[in-house]
Amino acid sequence: MASVTIQQLDVRFHVEGNDQAEFTRLFERHIRAWARAVEDERSRRCRTEAERGIGDRSVDR
Repeated sequence: MASVTIQQLDVRFHVEGNDQAEFTRLFERHIRAWARAVEDERSRRCRTEAERGIGDRSVDR
């Protein structure tokens, strides 16, 4: 997954109630989903590398 640098982020929305709490709730939900996707990709990459290495290992008997 490519690295991304956010230099400026401006978020504006209107909600009834506590704006800060709503932003925090939405941010946490989406950042968790993003982190899960990154971890899933890392796990897939590790499994793929491990499976590729199976045929390359020498067997001592």
